[in-house]
Amino acid sequence: MPFLLFKSIEVDVGLAKSIMGNTFLELSSILPIYTVGGVGVVEGAWSLAFISLGISTQIAISTGITYHLLLLTYIAITGALSFALRTKLSRKAKKDLEKGA
Repeated sequence: MPFLLFKSIEVDVGLAKSIMGNTFLELSSILPIYTVGGVGVVEGAWSLAFISLGISTQIAISTGITYHLLLLTYIAITGALSFALRTKLSRKAKKDLEKGA
């Protein structure tokens, strides 16, 4: 996803740098300072990784915030869809049990 995010704003990072930056980002999740939802930690790790790989500070910070917002949006949408599906299946199973009893 980092590669595509940088491509969308026409910044040429390269696949290798993108993989290295994303690896550092994922490794930051095991830190004992990880906050609720990773707020601040994700953006900081992203910025630190990509600044050290030669991306400008402004682009690294702005894409870090964008990445985290996209990630949280994806999680919220899939979570809501899963909850709705589970609720629907649970109601159907309950009706089926009532019919059989």
